[in-house]
Amino acid sequence: MTTHVTLEDALSNVDLLEELPLPDQQPCIEPPPSSIMYQANFDTNFEDRNAFVTGIARYIEQATVHSSMNEMLEEGHEYAVMLYTWRSCSRAIPQ
Repeated sequence: MTTHVTLEDALSNVDLLEELPLPDQQPCIEPPPSSIMYQANFDTNFEDRNAFVTGIARYIEQATVHSSMNEMLEEGHEYAVMLYTWRSCSRAIPQ
């Protein structure tokens, strides 16, 4: 005769198995949990592109192009600031 076991009863039995002592005279080799701090720095301007030397050379070329594009963007931003400042100053001067 089979007995009907509910899901809750089965899960509670599984939880009880975790507390069951199993004396096997073996030391616990599992280390305690430790947290890992990870901080990504994406503002490197692709300075690590030489790390791809063992891979495909295409990635080095792409990283170099991205680096030069970032430099052009920075230069363009400087020009935009200069133009905006010039426009603001030129409007303040009486004509």
